[in-house]
Amino acid sequence: MFPSNFFPELDFSIFETLEQFAAVIKRDFEEKAPSETDIVASVDAKGYAGRYDLLRDLALNLFWVNRYAMTMYEKRPTRWRDVPAPPGTPPDIEWVQTYASGPMSEVDSIIWPNPEFDNNITVYGPQVIALARRYLTQMIDELRGLPRPDGVSGSLLDSIDLIVPHQANKTMVLQLAEAAGVGPERLYFDIEKVGNTSSASIPIAIQDAVREGVIDRPMRIFAPGFGAGAVAGYVVARIDPAIVAV
Repeated sequence: MFPSNFFPELDFSIFETLEQFAAVIKRDFEEKAPSETDIVASVDAKGYAGRYDLLRDLALNLFWVNRYAMTMYEKRPTRWRDVPAPPGTPPDIEWVQTYASGPMSEVDSIIWPNPEFDNNITVYGPQVIALARRYLTQMIDELRGLPRPDGVSGSLLDSIDLIVPHQANKTMVLQLAEAAGVGPERLYFDIEKVGNTSSASIPIAIQDAVREGVIDRPMRIFAPGFGAGAVAGYVVARIDPAIVAV
Protein backbone atom coordinates (compact mmCIF):
# COMPACT_ATOMS: atom_id res chain seq x y z
CA MET A 1 0.00 0.00 0.00
CA PHE A 2 2.87 2.38 0.76
CA PRO A 3 6.12 2.94 -1.12
CA SER A 4 8.89 0.52 -0.23
CA ASN A 5 11.86 2.83 -0.55
CA PHE A 6 11.92 4.19 2.98
CA PHE A 7 13.04 2.89 6.34
CA PRO A 8 10.49 2.99 9.17
CA GLU A 9 11.33 2.17 12.75
CA LEU A 10 10.22 -1.44 13.22
CA ASP A 11 9.44 -2.63 16.72
CA PHE A 12 10.48 -6.24 17.24
CA SER A 13 10.31 -6.07 21.03
CA ILE A 14 7.30 -8.37 20.99
CA PHE A 15 9.62 -11.24 19.99
CA GLU A 16 11.57 -12.78 22.85
CA THR A 17 13.66 -15.13 20.69
CA LEU A 18 14.79 -15.42 17.07
CA GLU A 19 12.85 -18.68 16.89
CA GLN A 20 9.61 -16.77 17.53
CA PHE A 21 10.45 -14.30 14.77
CA ALA A 22 11.28 -17.13 12.35
CA ALA A 23 8.01 -18.87 13.22
CA VAL A 24 6.00 -15.73 12.41
CA ILE A 25 7.77 -15.30 9.06
CA LYS A 26 7.13 -18.95 8.24
CA ARG A 27 3.47 -18.72 9.22
CA ASP A 28 2.70 -15.36 7.58
CA PHE A 29 4.70 -15.82 4.37
CA GLU A 30 6.37 -19.13 3.62
CA GLU A 31 3.38 -21.38 4.33
CA LYS A 32 0.84 -19.27 2.43
CA ALA A 33 1.97 -20.22 -1.05
CA PRO A 34 3.62 -23.15 -2.83
CA SER A 35 7.34 -22.73 -3.42
CA GLU A 36 8.98 -22.74 -6.84
CA THR A 37 10.10 -26.31 -6.15
CA ASP A 38 6.53 -27.34 -5.31
CA ILE A 39 5.18 -25.82 -8.53
CA VAL A 40 7.82 -27.46 -10.74
CA ALA A 41 7.21 -30.81 -9.04
CA SER A 42 3.46 -30.52 -9.66
CA VAL A 43 4.03 -29.66 -13.32
CA ASP A 44 6.39 -32.63 -13.76
CA ALA A 45 3.89 -34.90 -12.06
CA LYS A 46 1.01 -33.50 -14.19
CA GLY A 47 -0.69 -32.54 -10.96
CA TYR A 48 -2.47 -29.48 -12.34
CA ALA A 49 -5.93 -30.01 -13.79
CA GLY A 50 -5.62 -26.96 -16.00
CA ARG A 51 -3.99 -23.60 -16.59
CA TYR A 52 -6.09 -21.92 -13.92
CA ASP A 53 -4.66 -24.07 -11.15
CA LEU A 54 -1.11 -23.48 -12.36
CA LEU A 55 -1.58 -19.72 -12.71
CA ARG A 56 -3.20 -19.55 -9.27
CA ASP A 57 -0.14 -21.14 -7.64
CA LEU A 58 2.20 -18.92 -9.64
CA ALA A 59 0.30 -15.82 -8.55
CA LEU A 60 0.30 -16.92 -4.91
CA ASN A 61 4.03 -17.60 -5.08
CA LEU A 62 4.86 -14.24 -6.67
CA PHE A 63 2.69 -12.37 -4.20
CA TRP A 64 4.01 -13.94 -1.03
CA VAL A 65 7.64 -14.12 -2.15
CA ASN A 66 7.60 -10.34 -2.55
CA ARG A 67 5.33 -9.68 0.42
CA TYR A 68 8.03 -10.33 3.01
CA ALA A 69 10.53 -8.03 1.28
CA MET A 70 7.96 -5.25 0.98
CA THR A 71 6.83 -5.67 4.59
CA MET A 72 10.41 -5.21 5.70
CA TYR A 73 10.56 -2.21 3.36
CA GLU A 74 13.75 -2.94 1.51
CA LYS A 75 15.03 0.05 -0.40
CA ARG A 76 14.18 -0.15 -4.08
CA PRO A 77 13.42 2.52 -6.66
CA THR A 78 9.90 3.50 -7.63
CA ARG A 79 9.09 5.78 -10.54
CA TRP A 80 7.33 8.57 -8.68
CA ARG A 81 10.14 8.73 -6.14
CA ASP A 82 12.84 8.95 -8.82
CA VAL A 83 11.30 12.08 -10.36
CA PRO A 84 12.46 15.16 -8.41
CA ALA A 85 10.06 17.96 -7.62
CA PRO A 86 10.64 21.20 -9.53
CA PRO A 87 12.99 23.61 -7.75
CA GLY A 88 11.26 25.63 -5.06
CA THR A 89 8.17 23.42 -4.88
CA PRO A 90 7.20 21.35 -1.83
CA PRO A 91 7.32 17.54 -1.99
CA ASP A 92 4.22 15.51 -2.78
CA ILE A 93 4.82 13.10 0.11
CA GLU A 94 5.02 15.04 3.36
CA TRP A 95 4.83 12.35 6.03
CA VAL A 96 4.89 8.55 6.08
CA GLN A 97 4.57 6.23 9.05
CA THR A 98 4.22 2.45 9.41
CA TYR A 99 3.52 0.11 12.30
CA ALA A 100 4.04 -3.61 12.84
CA SER A 101 3.20 -4.80 16.33
CA GLY A 102 0.32 -5.96 18.45
CA PRO A 103 -1.16 -8.84 20.41
CA MET A 104 -1.48 -12.22 18.73
CA SER A 105 -5.28 -11.90 18.71
CA GLU A 106 -4.86 -8.99 16.26
CA VAL A 107 -1.96 -10.59 14.36
CA ASP A 108 -4.25 -13.53 13.58
CA SER A 109 -7.37 -11.43 13.01
CA ILE A 110 -7.22 -12.14 9.26
CA ILE A 111 -6.02 -15.54 8.10
CA TRP A 112 -5.51 -16.57 4.49
CA PRO A 113 -5.35 -19.28 3.42
CA ASN A 114 -7.09 -21.00 6.33
CA PRO A 115 -6.76 -24.81 6.10
CA GLU A 116 -9.73 -25.15 8.44
CA PHE A 117 -11.92 -23.19 6.00
CA ASP A 118 -11.05 -24.79 2.65
CA ASN A 119 -8.02 -22.47 2.41
CA ASN A 120 -10.28 -19.43 2.08
CA ILE A 121 -9.87 -16.16 3.93
CA THR A 122 -11.10 -15.93 7.52
CA VAL A 123 -11.76 -12.59 9.20
CA TYR A 124 -12.35 -12.25 12.95
CA GLY A 125 -14.36 -9.03 13.15
CA PRO A 126 -13.91 -7.95 16.80
CA GLN A 127 -10.15 -8.42 16.56
CA VAL A 128 -9.98 -6.43 13.31
CA ILE A 129 -11.95 -3.60 14.93
CA ALA A 130 -9.58 -3.62 17.91
CA LEU A 131 -6.60 -3.42 15.55
CA ALA A 132 -8.07 -0.56 13.53
CA ARG A 133 -9.15 1.35 16.66
CA ARG A 134 -5.70 1.10 18.23
CA TYR A 135 -3.85 2.20 15.12
CA LEU A 136 -6.25 4.95 14.02
CA THR A 137 -6.20 6.50 17.49
CA GLN A 138 -2.40 6.41 17.44
CA MET A 139 -2.29 7.98 13.96
CA ILE A 140 -4.66 10.82 14.90
CA ASP A 141 -2.71 11.53 18.09
CA GLU A 142 0.54 11.66 16.11
CA LEU A 143 -0.90 14.08 13.55
CA ARG A 144 -2.12 16.31 16.38
CA GLY A 145 1.41 16.42 17.75
CA LEU A 146 3.13 17.24 14.44
CA PRO A 147 3.49 20.83 13.17
CA ARG A 148 1.94 22.04 9.94
CA PRO A 149 4.34 21.63 7.01
CA ASP A 150 3.65 25.16 5.76
CA GLY A 151 4.88 26.79 8.95
CA VAL A 152 1.44 28.11 9.95
CA SER A 153 0.45 27.67 13.58
CA GLY A 154 -1.52 24.53 14.32
CA SER A 155 -1.03 20.81 13.92
CA LEU A 156 -0.57 18.63 10.86
CA LEU A 157 -4.06 17.26 11.49
CA ASP A 158 -5.49 20.79 11.26
CA SER A 159 -3.96 21.17 7.80
CA ILE A 160 -5.54 18.01 6.36
CA ASP A 161 -8.09 18.85 3.65
CA LEU A 162 -9.45 15.33 3.17
CA ILE A 163 -9.06 11.90 4.75
CA VAL A 164 -9.11 8.98 2.31
CA PRO A 165 -8.96 5.80 4.41
CA HIS A 166 -8.54 2.19 3.40
CA GLN A 167 -12.01 1.28 2.11
CA ALA A 168 -12.62 -1.73 4.34
CA ASN A 169 -15.73 -0.98 6.38
CA LYS A 170 -17.34 2.47 6.22
CA THR A 171 -19.40 2.11 9.38
CA MET A 172 -16.41 0.91 11.39
CA VAL A 173 -14.06 3.64 10.13
CA LEU A 174 -16.63 6.41 10.73
CA GLN A 175 -17.26 5.23 14.28
CA LEU A 176 -13.55 4.93 15.07
CA ALA A 177 -12.79 8.31 13.51
CA GLU A 178 -15.57 9.98 15.48
CA ALA A 179 -14.27 8.40 18.69
CA ALA A 180 -10.85 9.88 17.85
CA GLY A 181 -12.40 13.33 17.38
CA VAL A 182 -12.60 13.40 13.58
CA GLY A 183 -15.96 14.23 12.01
CA PRO A 184 -17.46 12.25 9.10
CA GLU A 185 -17.45 15.32 6.83
CA ARG A 186 -13.65 15.06 6.63
CA LEU A 187 -13.64 11.52 5.23
CA TYR A 188 -14.21 10.27 1.69
CA PHE A 189 -15.61 6.83 0.81
CA ASP A 190 -16.36 5.05 -2.45
CA ILE A 191 -16.82 1.60 -0.92
CA GLU A 192 -20.51 1.62 -1.87
CA LYS A 193 -19.51 1.53 -5.55
CA VAL A 194 -16.18 -0.29 -5.48
CA GLY A 195 -16.17 -2.51 -2.43
CA ASN A 196 -13.05 -3.43 -0.48
CA THR A 197 -10.21 -3.71 -2.99
CA SER A 198 -7.58 -4.21 -0.29
CA SER A 199 -4.32 -2.32 -0.89
CA ALA A 200 -5.70 -0.78 -4.10
CA SER A 201 -8.60 0.91 -2.29
CA ILE A 202 -6.81 4.15 -1.39
CA PRO A 203 -5.47 5.01 -4.88
CA ILE A 204 -8.83 4.03 -6.42
CA ALA A 205 -10.64 6.22 -3.88
CA ILE A 206 -8.33 9.14 -4.63
CA GLN A 207 -9.06 8.80 -8.33
CA ASP A 208 -12.80 8.62 -7.65
CA ALA A 209 -12.58 11.70 -5.42
CA VAL A 210 -10.93 13.59 -8.28
CA ARG A 211 -13.49 12.32 -10.78
CA GLU A 212 -16.38 13.40 -8.53
CA GLY A 213 -14.89 16.83 -7.92
CA VAL A 214 -14.29 16.23 -4.23
CA ILE A 215 -10.59 16.85 -4.84
CA ASP A 216 -11.00 19.92 -7.04
CA ARG A 217 -7.72 21.66 -6.24
CA PRO A 218 -4.32 20.67 -4.82
CA MET A 219 -5.20 19.23 -1.43
CA ARG A 220 -3.41 17.68 1.52
CA ILE A 221 -4.63 14.11 1.96
CA PHE A 222 -4.32 11.85 4.99
CA ALA A 223 -4.57 8.19 3.90
CA PRO A 224 -4.53 5.59 6.71
CA GLY A 225 -4.45 1.87 5.98
CA PHE A 226 -4.69 -1.35 7.99
CA GLY A 227 -3.79 -4.93 7.20
CA ALA A 228 -3.50 -8.46 8.45
CA GLY A 229 -0.58 -9.33 10.69
CA ALA A 230 -1.25 -6.32 12.93
CA VAL A 231 0.32 -3.91 10.44
CA ALA A 232 -0.79 -0.41 9.53
CA GLY A 233 0.49 2.83 8.12
CA TYR A 234 -0.43 6.17 6.72
CA VAL A 235 0.78 8.83 4.35
CA VAL A 236 0.17 12.57 4.27
CA ALA A 237 0.46 13.66 0.65
CA ARG A 238 -0.38 16.62 -1.53
CA ILE A 239 -2.66 15.53 -4.37
CA ASP A 240 -3.05 17.72 -7.43
CA PRO A 241 -6.12 16.70 -9.47
CA ALA A 242 -4.42 18.02 -12.62
CA ILE A 243 -2.02 15.06 -12.63
CA VAL A 244 -4.55 12.35 -11.75
CA ALA A 245 -5.74 10.42 -14.79
CA VAL A 246 -9.52 10.19 -14.89
